[in-house]
Amino acid sequence: MLSCALIFSFAASFKFSDRWNILDSITLVIYLITFLLRMLTWATAASVTNNRALVIAGYLYGLNTMFLTLRAFGHVMETIQGIGTIQIALFQIIGDIATIFWQFVATILAFSIAITKVYMAEKSYIAQESYKDNL
Repeated sequence: MLSCALIFSFAASFKFSDRWNILDSITLVIYLITFLLRMLTWATAASVTNNRALVIAGYLYGLNTMFLTLRAFGHVMETIQGIGTIQIALFQIIGDIATIFWQFVATILAFSIAITKVYMAEKSYIAQESYKDNL
């Protein structure tokens, strides 16, 4: 029993030490979940129309395809000499752009909420004034 635990811990530390291995594991898990959804649907459902399990399986197939495409392009970029540094720089740029995007979204959201509050306060004030004039 102890040897199985040691083998599993060694395999887990080896398998999850690289980000590509993590991506491969995620891809495999998503595929297995999708496969099980398809088999359960095939075994239990009489119709494929309006079947939520098949829709979820389709979404998971799309996600899996995206991960596999990322893996294929990453593998090609690793095999060409000199692309590795460009790949690292590209990932840094994408991270910086994502940070700027979320800061932009937070700023727009904050100002939109403030403008909406001011508008609603002004609208209620005008409504109260017109109510007083009607009395």
